[in-house]
Formats: sequence, C-alpha cells, structure tokens
Amino acid sequence: MQRNTELLVSTRRTIVHYHRIVKEIGSHYGLIQIEADIIGFLENNPGKDTASDIVDLRGFSKGNVSNGVEHLVQKGFVVRVNDEIDHRIIHLKLTEQAAPLIKQIKEATRHYYEELFDGFSEDEIRLYTKMTDRILKNSERIEERGDGLE
Repeated sequence: MQRNTELLVSTRRTIVHYHRIVKEIGSHYGLIQIEADIIGFLENNPGKDTASDIVDLRGFSKGNVSNGVEHLVQKGFVVRVNDEIDHRIIHLKLTEQAAPLIKQIKEATRHYYEELFDGFSEDEIRLYTKMTDRILKNSERIEERGDGLE
C-alpha cells in the first residue's frame, strides 16, 4: 500500500507543479488558471480541440471551460471555428497572440522535466514512458469496464 501512496503522491506533485508553471506564466498575460490550462491543453492535444474534449480529458466543469473559452476569445487568444461537416461542433483554435505564451509554457515545462528526470538515463526515461503508457491503457480499460472492482 505504501508504494501505491507514493505513486499517487508523486503523480499529484507533478501535476500540481505543472499547474503552478502554467498559472504563473498565464498571470503575466492577464489569464486565470483555467484560461492558461485551456491554452496549454489546446497546444498539447492536437485534434482534441473542442470544449467537450477539454471537459472530458481534463475533468474541468463545463461551466468553467465555457467561461474560460469565452474570456480567451474576448482576449484574442482563441477563435471558434465551426466544423465543416457537423456545424454543431465548434473547434477552438489558438491565435498568433497565444504564441508567446505557448513558447514560455513549453520552455518552462521543458526545464521542469529536465529537472524532474535529472540523473535518469535515456533508457530509464524510455522505460518510464513505456510503463506509464501501459498504466494509462490499463486505467482506461478499468474505467470503460465500469466500477473497477471486477
């Protein structure tokens, strides 16, 4: 059980620190946390560019995402684009105005991960990535199954 707790704590710390990075950089552009997170999400998840994608994959509330997107549109960081086939679907696209913010987030994130994996060999990083991918797939399978107790 101790190992499980350590895994959860380390994962949570990594996420919390990433959010701090994004929040700090976003604040320099007049953005609140959810707005900066939406920009980071859109940059890091090509093809996952609807408000529903953000809600589903990040676990944010619909209301927070809706308000965040609206503010980003008003501030010029995001535009809404109707889907060519299904006009009920609205894609969110980053504008050129978001480029400096994205560049800073990427640089800060790169630096953070360099520090996080300091002392790891390339083989160890590849193994970690492979194991993390397997854990994610197993987690998705459990979630699809339902309660996770079967």
